[in-house]
Amino acid sequence: MVARLASHCMTQAGAARVPQTPLLRYFRETLCKRPRGRDWGEFRISEAQRLLARPERLARLFEDSVTIVQREYRNYQPFYPKEHRFGFRGKTGVRHGDELRYTVDVAARLARRDLWTVNGDSNLDFHYIDRELPLARARPRPVQDPGSLLEVDLFLANARDGMPILAEVKIGTDECPFYALIQLLTQAAFAVTPSQRERLVLFGSRPDFVLREAVGALPAKTDLYVVLVNPPAKEPYRELRSIAIELGRKLIKQPRIAARIRRIAWLRAEGTSAGELAVERILA
Repeated sequence: MVARLASHCMTQAGAARVPQTPLLRYFRETLCKRPRGRDWGEFRISEAQRLLARPERLARLFEDSVTIVQREYRNYQPFYPKEHRFGFRGKTGVRHGDELRYTVDVAARLARRDLWTVNGDSNLDFHYIDRELPLARARPRPVQDPGSLLEVDLFLANARDGMPILAEVKIGTDECPFYALIQLLTQAAFAVTPSQRERLVLFGSRPDFVLREAVGALPAKTDLYVVLVNPPAKEPYRELRSIAIELGRKLIKQPRIAARIRRIAWLRAEGTSAGELAVERILA
C-alpha cells in the first residue's frame, strides 16, 4: 500500500479541489456567524440541545459530507512540507511548552514523551505524532481552500492498536466544547474516506510505529479526541460541555457515525508544577 501511494504522490498533477460539504457549511453559517456577544452562550446551548434531541440530523450531515469528499477529493500528497519543530514564540523568548497558551504549547509538552496514559481509561492511552495537520494541504494550493478550519490541532495514535486519532484542543475559554465537537466532525469527514485514511497511515506512520490500516472490505475507522486544557468551571462552558459529551455519546451510536468513527473521547489536560501535563478522561 505504501509503495502504491508513494508512486501516486510523485505523479499527481494539478490542484486538488476541496469540496464544500454540508457539515462545513453548517459549521461556518451556524456556529461561526451567530451571536458573539452576551447571547452567544444561550444560542450555543439552544443549538446543542436541538441536535441532542435529534442526533440523526448531525449524523446525516456527516455521512453526506463523507460521501462528497469520497467522490470529489483525491489527495495523496504529504500533509506538510517538513516535520513540525518546536522553538520559541515569536520574539518573546518564551519557549514552546513553557506556558499553556496555544496548541503548539500543548504539542510541545506531548512531544517530550513517547507514551501518554489517560487517567480513568487506559484504552485511551496514546502516542503523539504531530500537530496542526492541514488536511487539505497540497501543491499547487487547493482550489477553494477552506483555510485553517481543516487544520487538526493534534494527530495522535492509540497506544494499544495504532488507531489514528484526530484531536481538537481548546484552552481555557478558547471557544466551547460544543464548537469543538462540530469542528472535529467537520474535519473528520475529510479524513475518513478510503483514500484520505490511507494518507493518514502513509504519512503518520514511523519505522517503530505503524498506524492501523483498513482490514478487508470494512471502512477503516478513526478515533476523535476533544482535549480541554484548563477548562473553565463557569457557565455557559460547563453546561455546553455536559451537553456536548452527551451528544457525542448519542452520535457514536448512530450507524452513519459508527461506520467511520470508533469513539469520541473527552480529555482534560492540566499543566503540572514540573512542566508536564496531567491527562484524564472527562465523564459527564
